[in-house]
Amino acid sequence: MRVVPSRLYYAAGSRGTQAGLSLGAKIHNAAYQLCGVAVSGGEPEKTARAVRLANEGAAILGAAARVSPADIVTDQNYIGPGYAIPTPGCLEAIHLLARHEGIFLDPVYTAKVMAGLIDHIRRGDIDPGETVVFLHTGGTPALFAYAGQLGLPR
Repeated sequence: MRVVPSRLYYAAGSRGTQAGLSLGAKIHNAAYQLCGVAVSGGEPEKTARAVRLANEGAAILGAAARVSPADIVTDQNYIGPGYAIPTPGCLEAIHLLARHEGIFLDPVYTAKVMAGLIDHIRRGDIDPGETVVFLHTGGTPALFAYAGQLGLPR
């Protein structure tokens, strides 16, 4: 497609995904900005975990690259009241993507990330000309547990 993304949005929970993405971006000199969106609290311990996991991975791979805490950027503004508790933005993202794109997001992880991405677009933090990648890490079965909050038939 010859498209170069400028940002990659993903869920930052226990930080394993974040560690891998950060290490991969470092090893390959990625041109895109990693945009982790936290789905639960626990900073700064979780940043330390991501750094540790990334550097352990680098050692296993025999890679010279190392990840530092400055490489781990996580937006904490979309957690809401806590882990697995849907926020209004999260619920809006679920309905918006299902209705317009046929993409199902879960209220625990992916919808909180999409809520952050949508908010960043609305605030003008992302230029309309940018190419943004959203990493959908799954979780669709969780929708069934939230049917009542989502206004879905049971």
